[in-house]
Amino acid sequence: MILRKCIKYLILFVLLNLLCFTIKPARIIRNEIFSAHRAGEWYPKNAHKLTNLIKTLEKDASERYAMDTDAHKIKALVCPHAAYEYSGVIAAAVYNLVKTKNFDRVIILAPSHFVPFKGITLPPFTHYRTPLGILTLDQQIIHKLARHTLSLVAQNAFNPEHALEVQLPFIQRISPKVELIPVMVGSLAESSVSEIAALLKQFITPTTLVIVSSDMTHYGKNFEYTPFNNDTNNLLLQVRQLDSTVLSAVQHQDLAEFQNALKATSSTICGREPLRVLLSLIDKNAFGKTATRLVAYATSADATQDETNIVSYAGLIVTQDLDTTLLNKQEQNSLLEYSRATLEQAFSKKIDPERLKPIMTPVLEKPTGAFVTLWEPLGKPSKTLKINKKEAAVKPQKKLRGCIGQITSKEPLYKTVADMTHAAAFRDARFEPLTQEELKNVTLEISVLKPAYSIKSYRDIILNKHGIILTIGKASALFLPKVPSEFGFDLTRTLEELSIKAGLDKNAWKLPTAKFHVFETQDFQEKHS
Repeated sequence: MILRKCIKYLILFVLLNLLCFTIKPARIIRNEIFSAHRAGEWYPKNAHKLTNLIKTLEKDASERYAMDTDAHKIKALVCPHAAYEYSGVIAAAVYNLVKTKNFDRVIILAPSHFVPFKGITLPPFTHYRTPLGILTLDQQIIHKLARHTLSLVAQNAFNPEHALEVQLPFIQRISPKVELIPVMVGSLAESSVSEIAALLKQFITPTTLVIVSSDMTHYGKNFEYTPFNNDTNNLLLQVRQLDSTVLSAVQHQDLAEFQNALKATSSTICGREPLRVLLSLIDKNAFGKTATRLVAYATSADATQDETNIVSYAGLIVTQDLDTTLLNKQEQNSLLEYSRATLEQAFSKKIDPERLKPIMTPVLEKPTGAFVTLWEPLGKPSKTLKINKKEAAVKPQKKLRGCIGQITSKEPLYKTVADMTHAAAFRDARFEPLTQEELKNVTLEISVLKPAYSIKSYRDIILNKHGIILTIGKASALFLPKVPSEFGFDLTRTLEELSIKAGLDKNAWKLPTAKFHVFETQDFQEKHS
């Protein structure tokens, strides 16, 4: 279906260009309603069905792409614009994050897929109608934008375009009375990018939300983009790494890096021009000090299972919430997939390790300590070689199969996780090396560490919240925060077991020379069906 739609709109593109080689400025028409024309094709035409679909997408997104952030600090979104069956859940993931945000103005920056032009194009109508009702355009600001030399007002650019329209039902779900400023962005010289950003900046207030409408890579012969030198193995992994290069630049908020990434990859991102404007807005401090976070990523192959023609989708936010100590669900799942792929690769070695890397985010690139734990289900024969009597007396809910980590690391988090995954599987001295037969049965858990700090007394330890590092002379041992609850230990028993783990008497923790450090972790693990 996605192929038929692309061909249909390619034909439409050709016909439009035969009819109109250039866009001619037109007078802004007052009190004209432009009706959504993709309803019934890209999303339901019936209001009830459309509302129910968006609710389903929102629920799915909240489970797959949850993120803990302050909605009121979000200043801009990057959302895909394919039919909802392909990219709707990615769009829902970012719109979910602004449900409670108070905004009265939305500026949408979208590409033109069918009519080429330079500069920006503004609508000659005053309202948008979708199955969910009517949205009002901010005519005062549109008139001001239209006075700029790089601005055109043209109906024919809006008639076939879907990149703007696909965003509207999501906007209506969260803020139906908001005023809209739809801006289609054509090809821009470098100086024009800065000029357009400066023009838009003056209309961005604390209650303005900027939305960039863009899909990511369009791969395949149907898109005339096959950059992998006839290497058709693991196409999804190759597309992901290509996207990672570009998305990394966007998250670094670096316009020059983004433009270099586009040049290096010859990327087919349809919203490259709106993204350039967004990066210029960030550079001009239009939103204050912000961070850009990847919230969700997927491809059309998830819906079609077609890996010969692939379109990828990403959802991002630009936010004043600068706390990046917590990984969102996208980053957690990326690390878990990378950890699993690292284990599989240890037995097969069929895939270039570079292709296995997750999509980069600043959080995954930051040097961070981490532990990787392997669990096996109850009932399987134990592979334990070295185990003390205290451990043998404990009856946990699941069986440990390996656990190794680093409190701190000079390596990026994703690299630390890969190294610790391999170490937990093959270098934990308490266990025999993991076998390929065991691989499918083990569950991976990752613990990302926050920096440790010293405490005056063991009495300051908050059990099940704090990881504990006990040091007595040259001897030391560490427990992750989850250990006491997993084994049913109280604080005294926890410190006794920690002393034994350090190779000391169980009461060593009571010595005056005992020193304690604590830390917190973010833990997440695979879910097996």
